Amino acid sequence: MMILMVIEASILKNLSLYDSTLQTKIGVIEDVVYDKDKLGLAGFQVRTGTVVKKYYYLPYEDVIGLNRDGVYVKSKTSLDKNLKPFDAFKKHVGPIIGVKARTENKKVLGKIRDLFLEAETGRIMRFHVVYYIKEQIIPRQFIVAVTPKVVVFKDVVSEPIFDSEAVAAEASPAV
Repeated sequence: MMILMVIEASILKNLSLYDSTLQTKIGVIEDVVYDKDKLGLAGFQVRTGTVVKKYYYLPYEDVIGLNRDGVYVKSKTSLDKNLKPFDAFKKHVGPIIGVKARTENKKVLGKIRDLFLEAETGRIMRFHVVYYIKEQIIPRQFIVAVTPKVVVFKDVVSEPIFDSEAVAAEASPAV
């Protein structure tokens, strides 16, 4: 049985970035971008230096490890001075966390508070949605669209029977 490590997206910002070859800290994760087509991490904006700060783009495919203690790359050469890919993803998808969530029929579900990511692949596994005091964890199987302003879910997520359907969807292969 394979055990998946799930990590909350909210803890990624300010995580340390390590060079696994030299086993040294090389920076800090400043921001995160997502790929809406793959529903997963696209990359990070990394800050290096304390007095003189420099910013880099780190594509997620260059990450060799991710956990609650840090992000690991093979070497510092993975960092790219060109921030254009980061900016393009940011403009195309937006932050996801903090955006509105609704159903296909435009029923308001609340806002995305957090994302649960599979650490090995960076895929979004679940969305944590909050509406005042009501909280919902919605699996990725129910996603319809992700835009910079709204995340749209299938209408069934607003039904009382959704919890049993979500459990059944979790048991089936991921989309």
